[in-house]
Amino acid sequence: MKFHKALGWTALFLVGVGGVVAGLVRPDRTDAAIVISAATCDVRAPQVPLKIQDVAGQFSDLDANEVNALLMAKMSGTFQAQTSGNWILTGRLDQALLKKWQAAAASRAPARLLISSAGGDEAVALQLAADLQRWRTPVIVFGLCGSACANYLLPAAHSIRLSGPVLLHGSARDCQDRLGAWQAWFRLGSSGAAALREASTRQDQFDAQHPQLRDLTRLSAHPSRGDPTGQPHDWLVVPASALRARLPQLEIDPSYPQRLATLLTLHQAMPELGALYAPSRLPPP
Repeated sequence: MKFHKALGWTALFLVGVGGVVAGLVRPDRTDAAIVISAATCDVRAPQVPLKIQDVAGQFSDLDANEVNALLMAKMSGTFQAQTSGNWILTGRLDQALLKKWQAAAASRAPARLLISSAGGDEAVALQLAADLQRWRTPVIVFGLCGSACANYLLPAAHSIRLSGPVLLHGSARDCQDRLGAWQAWFRLGSSGAAALREASTRQDQFDAQHPQLRDLTRLSAHPSRGDPTGQPHDWLVVPASALRARLPQLEIDPSYPQRLATLLTLHQAMPELGALYAPSRLPPP
């Protein structure tokens, strides 16, 4: 009798544990739904859908063209191949944008790439970076270049003309190292954790060829983004001097200081865009 009672309690215990574990495990998503970006494990990274018409009117004292160029970076991805041979890429780097890019590339490589993007899918960014390196395409940052845009496209570019700021907040490798295997599985599910491992491996391979910005991405992966006070921020705004020291192919456009000032004004007025840490200088590489 005691044996059967003990057996019953054991069965109930095992069922309960199984239910708890089942509740903790996230339902796996299909591979098509898994997108790995620098923001994958960054709870501070803002995800704000923006519309220019809803925002630009709030800043009548700022140059409308500058505001538009900066805000384009934070919107849905767009791609345009001009008859002049220039390609224009704005907004989020995603699979839909990559398909348009590849369709245009079937005809010819771009004469120049004009970009304003706050990042997106790291797998997409790595593909774009590989194409830019193969084509030796000049890149012009007319708005801003953040996250995966900065992590991959800038180091791979043959030449860079920078009119707007470069923003960093870590990378897939930093996310993998920060979470570890267990937390990655718990937060992302088994397929998501596997995708993060694969993205980290791809980034390691990229960094072996293009290590120029690796120290800065590591610095920006910390919630403080390198702020010595320890105060948390969403982005590290990389000073122009730090970029020059690491990217010899970089040219700073005369419009850069004003565009940086405009970005700082936008983020200060709109907290939903994210808090910026914008040091005047950073340690040498």
